[in-house]
Amino acid sequence: MVFPRLLLALPLLALTLESQSTPKYGAEFLWGTAISAHQVEGLTGGGQNADWYPFEHTPGNILNGDTADVATDHWHRYPTDFAIAKEIGTNTIRTSVAWEKIEPSPGAFSEDVIQHYRAEFELMKTMGLRPMITLMHGTVPLWFESRGGWLASDAPQQFANYAAYVVRRLGDLCDLWGTINEPLVLVGDGYLTGIAPPQLRSPLAAVEAAINLVLAHRLATAAIHEIQPTTVSDRPDLPLRGVGLVNGLDLFDPYDPDNPLDVITAELVTEFENWLIPQAAVYGTLEPKTLAAALAGLGHHTGNINFHRLAEKVNTFIPGNPVVDWIGVNYYTRTLIQFDFTGLPKFIVPAGPTGDDGHAIYPAGTERILRDTAKRFPLIPLVMTENGVADAKDQYRPQFIRDTLSYLDKARFGHDGLPPIDVRGYYHWSLTDNFEWQSGYAIRFGLTAIEYDQDLERLPRPTAEVYHQQILARQ
Repeated sequence: MVFPRLLLALPLLALTLESQSTPKYGAEFLWGTAISAHQVEGLTGGGQNADWYPFEHTPGNILNGDTADVATDHWHRYPTDFAIAKEIGTNTIRTSVAWEKIEPSPGAFSEDVIQHYRAEFELMKTMGLRPMITLMHGTVPLWFESRGGWLASDAPQQFANYAAYVVRRLGDLCDLWGTINEPLVLVGDGYLTGIAPPQLRSPLAAVEAAINLVLAHRLATAAIHEIQPTTVSDRPDLPLRGVGLVNGLDLFDPYDPDNPLDVITAELVTEFENWLIPQAAVYGTLEPKTLAAALAGLGHHTGNINFHRLAEKVNTFIPGNPVVDWIGVNYYTRTLIQFDFTGLPKFIVPAGPTGDDGHAIYPAGTERILRDTAKRFPLIPLVMTENGVADAKDQYRPQFIRDTLSYLDKARFGHDGLPPIDVRGYYHWSLTDNFEWQSGYAIRFGLTAIEYDQDLERLPRPTAEVYHQQILARQ
């Protein structure tokens, strides 16, 4: 018979044993959550100036006709959200600032908006939450889009000018900057498949936009370094600082590992989806044949695209050392790739549990993607800038967090002859439920639920406490 007092003591005993057996990360490791401006703020401050505003208000573009007009009202409720993050036990929040609010017309910057962001980040730091600020997360100003968006010849310089302004005004509050969130998603959705603004469907436009995003990152990084010089330390026990590029990196495995066509197709998909843009942005090199082969392998007709001419814009621009201080890894899922004689590869969800968005839940991919990234970008610190699961009922997320962080342990500290990886942070997506782009509010990633029909009440899910305990065990 187990006595009641012993039953009460068992959770505490389990936590103590786990804490004793779990590796310690040190005080400077970034334990955080992530959000983004457009997905949580609402229109206040100038959200109607974003390219997504008319897109969201066009019927059929967003599931259930949702818009981000209110979102979670983070613009007004950020003190509550920061308090929740602090209670979870995190020491940092990755967020973004809205370009369309800061620069509502070319060269004209809003003092009111900058002062609002200053108030946010001052409070964040007062609470012991270190800001990591992404300069562009999904949206651009309407004026920027009307002038050609990422196809305009001056687009990289326009972004760099904006980035420099933000860092000059907020640099005393932040020394961790992300330039662009998931550039290939912007290219793929906006210029290749047309499911997001500016709704183009052109391989040539996609390549040109990708190159301009690469140049924008490199120009913006150079501008930030002039304002806020950074010396990156190879010691994980010192604070990470500087500029990073945040990349969407998932795993693409061959459907049949014994079928060479599946293997080659999976390699092409991986090269295109994961590595072409980040390597060009970081090292200033782009191999024309690889780009052409990757597009063709994905079934896109490249026609008369002069890949050598386009690649040369990257290869001769700001050559030299890596233009980055750290690499951001957004990892969510694993997909199987099957060759198809139609020319379009098949993307197959592996057997096993899936999130509400239909994506495979695969925590083991955490270590795999970090090791793959470290091989591509040796000697550059990594930060897991997004990782999560769409799970409104919080059915899978608690164990997902435990499993994911166990694989993070393996990556950071090494095991079974595998070397440790220089991973400096982990940010769970997301702190709260939010507007999930084309899916609207239908899928929920938050450690904290937003009750949209109850005045946006915040209700932490059970996983919030699981994450809290996991952090405590590693301190």
